[in-house]
Amino acid sequence: LAEKYPDKTIILMQYVGDELNEDDLTLWKILTKDHLIVCLSNLGYVPFLKKLEIPWYWGFPISSYYALRALKELGACYARLDAPIFFDMPTVKKVDIPIRAVPNIAYSDGIERVDGVCGTWIRPEDLEAYSEYIDTIEFEDCDQKKEQAMYRIYAEDKE
Repeated sequence: LAEKYPDKTIILMQYVGDELNEDDLTLWKILTKDHLIVCLSNLGYVPFLKKLEIPWYWGFPISSYYALRALKELGACYARLDAPIFFDMPTVKKVDIPIRAVPNIAYSDGIERVDGVCGTWIRPEDLEAYSEYIDTIEFEDCDQKKEQAMYRIYAEDKE
């Protein structure tokens, strides 16, 4: 991928239980010409990635301002949001950390709320309303055909 798309950023997913290796990450960093980001499932690797000067973000959505500020202080390059803070974007923006959203997945912390709002799925027609707050959109749990369909629905048809 790094050779085929030299100007693109490669995101290396660290799944629960996966270990990160300094030699492998150093090689990835060289191969991608510093176009590498690691999506972490274990925050214990943050000092390790800081030492290697590799940007990272927490792969799980967060639901509190406390966690959002903590990620910013740790040096995350993005944050993923969950309800309820997802629905308070003007306040989130004040924390000043780039937001990475997955509009095709309704993250939910399982807490029932009086207003019934408990997931962060973004309807294609509402994507524009979030554009000033969200820095990166990605689709998850998609094969190539599904991803192409999601792109068409969100970016082209918008419905």
